[in-house]
Amino acid sequence: MKRLVALFALLLVGACDAESAPPSVTAVSDAGVDAGADDAGLAPDVGPVHDAGPPSDAAPPALPAIRFVGRFDTRDPAGPRCSFSGCRIIAEYTGTDVTVRLSETPAITASSELDVVVDGVVLPQKLSPTAGAADYALTSGLAPGPHQIELYRRTEASDGVTQFLGFSYGGGGRLLGPRPAPTRRIEIVGDSTTTGYGVEGAGPTCPDPGYSAKYKNFRKAFGARLGARFGADVVAVNYSGKGLTQNLYRPDTLLLPTLYHRALADDPASTWSSPAGTAP
Repeated sequence: MKRLVALFALLLVGACDAESAPPSVTAVSDAGVDAGADDAGLAPDVGPVHDAGPPSDAAPPALPAIRFVGRFDTRDPAGPRCSFSGCRIIAEYTGTDVTVRLSETPAITASSELDVVVDGVVLPQKLSPTAGAADYALTSGLAPGPHQIELYRRTEASDGVTQFLGFSYGGGGRLLGPRPAPTRRIEIVGDSTTTGYGVEGAGPTCPDPGYSAKYKNFRKAFGARLGARFGADVVAVNYSGKGLTQNLYRPDTLLLPTLYHRALADDPASTWSSPAGTAP
């Protein structure tokens, strides 16, 4: 049974002092390659391999083996874009290696960070895309056979926009059909308590001054944990410092009720309504 769970968080708490975040940081703005390490290892460095020189509320393109979870803006035919926490890109494939092509539009003070998940295991090395389009080697030397690769957005909308341009698989790899999606879906709406702001900080204040994306992790926030507990897909509409009737930084009048109707938080043209069959 589908249920709507809307969680509005109006307090700013976390391992790091949420007041250290800037008032508002504006983001500047189901596919397949052939790529060794034991087990589901990450390539030595999750960095660029080489640089590359429809209505937004529509579902991402219906590619046969890619599943998208979260809000994606699909106006660019080159590939869907996401900014809200917890966006996921999941592919089932057979092959030994996998590479992803992304195009990153960083925010003023930070860029997106993503978890790389192979066969359900979160790899220790985070993926931090650099500005522009590039290829990123995610794994190498996997055992032949079927595998699952997933990119999971740890950071929030104020940290930039990530565009997915395709996976490619090594070792003669190819796409497989997707696994069935969960029947439960949860929607989380809120501020920094829902984004996992500061959850990976060492104490009440983060070591480096000012704002930093590296201490955020949506996977450890309560909404994502709730979804994991009930085996549900989680869709987040969240932004640190944003409220229902007022924001932490009072001169900022862009409130959550306005953001709720967007696919990309800082793009007013990216209107959103849940595609048929995907509402929580």
